[in-house]
Amino acid sequence: MNSKKKILFLGAKEIASYALNYLIQHQNQLNIELVGVLSKDNLLDRGGTVRALAEKHHIQMYEKLDQIDDLGQIDLMLSVQYHKIIDQKYLNKVKKAVNLHMAPLPEYRGCNQFSFAILQQAKEF
Repeated sequence: MNSKKKILFLGAKEIASYALNYLIQHQNQLNIELVGVLSKDNLLDRGGTVRALAEKHHIQMYEKLDQIDDLGQIDLMLSVQYHKIIDQKYLNKVKKAVNLHMAPLPEYRGCNQFSFAILQQAKEF
């Protein structure tokens, strides 16, 4: 029997709530275990905060990446609109890392990418 893939979820904003909720609802079909969540709560999150979802489903919340050492080997670090750049030392602790960034990189790194594209009158985004 295959062991479940361990996933550490990092995210904020409404899109992260939807992504985390999908993972929670499909854990068995995807053969995954959500071993931890890091988030920055956002008052504009109309889909329910990432923190609230984690707490409702009894998934461990972490405040800082320094706290993940006790998780052992993590198969996937999934970042969805996470508010920090992940230091290489944390990336070295996971088999794979995937980051969903809602704008072209490196031109629109950081926050408020849509606003900057509008201000710069970007023809493509």
